[in-house]
Amino acid sequence: MGTDIGKMATSAGTERATEQLAVQNAAAAADGNVLIEQTRRNVARRLVDRDLYASLLLGATFLVTALALALTADSARPFDPLTILLLVAAYAIATRVDFEIGTGYACPTQLVFVPMLVLLPVAFVPLFVLAGLLLGGAPDYARGRVPVGRSLLRLVNSWHAVGPALILLAAGEPRPTPAHLPIYAAALLAQFAFDFASTAARDRLGLGVSPLSLLPVMAWIWVVDSALTPIAILAALGSLAHPELVLLSLPLI
Repeated sequence: MGTDIGKMATSAGTERATEQLAVQNAAAAADGNVLIEQTRRNVARRLVDRDLYASLLLGATFLVTALALALTADSARPFDPLTILLLVAAYAIATRVDFEIGTGYACPTQLVFVPMLVLLPVAFVPLFVLAGLLLGGAPDYARGRVPVGRSLLRLVNSWHAVGPALILLAAGEPRPTPAHLPIYAAALLAQFAFDFASTAARDRLGLGVSPLSLLPVMAWIWVVDSALTPIAILAALGSLAHPELVLLSLPLI
């Protein structure tokens, strides 16, 4: 799953705000409830100043990368619109279920992300992940609970899908059979690396937060993803002939 940095610490538009954020983070380390309450308040705030510019930069580079991947990489897998719509909708549903971990939220999207990598043309998966994130956030934008401008963070959150896509494309889009499990393990590590790099870049450039401070939070998210991955692989293998069977894993959410 990608770290939902759209719900993480708010922008530090001035030096004073940056200092306050550092103080709040330090206090939060001693009191998890304080950190969670701060995070809930930040969800409703607009992106401004450095945070906005950093998010624009990372979001734009993701979009360019994902489009280039989709347009240039070849795939032998069928482009089935019904399967795509099914998995994007399932991914959107998974994003609606989240739980608080420190300064962010984690979602059990790994249960759908892995089947996407197995069943869909891999080069398009980062774009499909973005579509799922935007669809999942639509109710909050429509109700005014979250400013529409924060949808930009959905692009930043999609970076985690690029790493596994590159690994699997380089390997020829193998199925997660026992012989190819090391490739999927490498894809999982690439997911974590791209997730951390994009999150750390946004927090460092936009909020002035040290990347090292993210490790405790993200380590828990990676533990959750690692635990869900075997289940997701089994669900994907069981859905090769009938992709709709992936939906049977959603009650686990």
